[in-house]
Amino acid sequence: KFIGDAVLALFGVPIKHENHAQQAINAAKKIRIKRDELNIEFEKEGLPKLQTGIGIHTGQLVAGNIGSDVRMEFTAIGDTVNVAARLETSCKRVGKDLLFSHETVSSLNNSTDCKRLGRLKVKGRKEPIVIYSI
Repeated sequence: KFIGDAVLALFGVPIKHENHAQQAINAAKKIRIKRDELNIEFEKEGLPKLQTGIGIHTGQLVAGNIGSDVRMEFTAIGDTVNVAARLETSCKRVGKDLLFSHETVSSLNNSTDCKRLGRLKVKGRKEPIVIYSI
């Protein structure tokens, strides 16, 4: 789903996949590669670099179609979506282009690349969340 200059991507919705967290991390890695390739071209053309921030969180959410016959869209709501959005907006402050939660790391088949960065206080949560990056 496009939201202004952002993208909401869901993995394991509407069809559950056991490796949804790994799919999300793999997609983030591919986005980084494509961004870096674009930036090489942008630099050659004297254009500003493209910057990205990616936030990934794993958990329960509500997803489905909302709207009317005139305008219908598929969307997701819930704390999981909110935490992912908060992680994305925290990327610049933390100095990373990818942040993901402990819940995501716990769902990965192989988390050896993951580096624990500490705890981050996010809006809407009483307790800080443990964050990681690659």
